[in-house]
Amino acid sequence: MIFYPTLFEASSARQVEWCAAAPMSLSYFSNELGGEAGEVLELWEEISSVPDEDTYANLADELGDVVICTINIAIKTGITVKGYALPSEDVSTSTLFIGLGADVGVAQNIVKKLEREQLGLVGSRATPNELMQALNTVLVTAYTLAGRFDIDLEAATRAKFNKTSSKYGLQTMVLH
Repeated sequence: MIFYPTLFEASSARQVEWCAAAPMSLSYFSNELGGEAGEVLELWEEISSVPDEDTYANLADELGDVVICTINIAIKTGITVKGYALPSEDVSTSTLFIGLGADVGVAQNIVKKLEREQLGLVGSRATPNELMQALNTVLVTAYTLAGRFDIDLEAATRAKFNKTSSKYGLQTMVLH
């Protein structure tokens, strides 16, 4: 095992280890983020009805995946992102869940525009700065949603990262 002190460093190393044969595209990472956000949204129904400890553990895992995917996009594009929670007493839980899906959709639309320009296709454009702002909004929403359920998203993300590396026999880990 190779342990890295930060999630950013570990994600950079794991991308090399995991994707050595076929590097992942920006679109791949964007689709991955959309899928993880969809899995968070699927948990909304369970949390709204009769949640149990497994539901909250699954939410922590999926929000961790959202953070990991967001970092992967940042690495791929060379931008900086930072997550933190905002006070959210006045925002309903359902608004936070819907907001995460909407925020991810905005980021994915920007990725589409960046790739359109790279491919030389006509259509509207976006900038890396717009993507950075959108990804930061995704992280703020994810951290705020995690805080609503007393989830330590930093710890959950590190645990999920290491669990995935172990599952697929990868050597890259992040320190707890």
